[in-house]
Amino acid sequence: MPNINPKSTNSSTKSKHKTTASIDFRDNISQCMPLDVIEVLHQDHAKVEDLFFQYRFLEDSKHKKQLVEEILQELYVHATVEEELVYPQIRESYDEEDVQDMMDEADTEHHVAKIVMAELAVMKPSDDHYDAKVTVLGELVKHHVGEEEKEMFKKIKESKMDLEKLGEEVLKRKQELKEESTPSDIAKIWKELKGFRTL
Repeated sequence: MPNINPKSTNSSTKSKHKTTASIDFRDNISQCMPLDVIEVLHQDHAKVEDLFFQYRFLEDSKHKKQLVEEILQELYVHATVEEELVYPQIRESYDEEDVQDMMDEADTEHHVAKIVMAELAVMKPSDDHYDAKVTVLGELVKHHVGEEEKEMFKKIKESKMDLEKLGEEVLKRKQELKEESTPSDIAKIWKELKGFRTL
C-alpha cells in the first residue's frame, strides 16, 4: 500500500495533526493489546481523518494519487469489516425500529461514499473534479463518522455484545483484507459497483 512521506506535505501538518506513520505505529501497538471494537473503529476514523487532512496540502499529482489510493484502501477495509461483522451484530442486538433505521442510514451512507470512491478509483489527479471529489468524500466520511461515534457507539456500549472479542475479530479481518487487496484490486471493485458513472 502506498505511503506518503510526511515531509512531502506542508510542515504545518506536523504540529496540527499526527502523521500517518505515527498512527500506523499506534495500530501496531493495538495488535499487542486487547482493544474493544469501539476503540478499533475509532482508531480507523482518526487515521482516515488524518489522511484527508494531509491531502489538503498536496500539490504533486503523484503524491495525490498515492494518498487517494491509501484513503480508498483504508475506507474499503473499514467499510467491509463494519458491514460483515459490526452492523449485523447491532441489528441482531436491537429490535427497536429507531435502531434499525439508524443502521439503514449507515448502510446508505456507505453506498453513497462508495459511488464517489468508484469514480476516484479510475480517475487521475489531472481530471476535472478530482480534488472536488476527494473533498466531498472527506465530508461524507466526516458526517458518517460523527453519527457513528455519537449514536452507534452508544448502542454498542449498551448492548450485550462481547466488545473485546468483536474487536479481535475486526482486527483479524482487517489484516486479512489488507493482505488480500491492492489499490488496483480496489479500483476494480469500485468500478464494478452497480450504478457506477462519472460526473
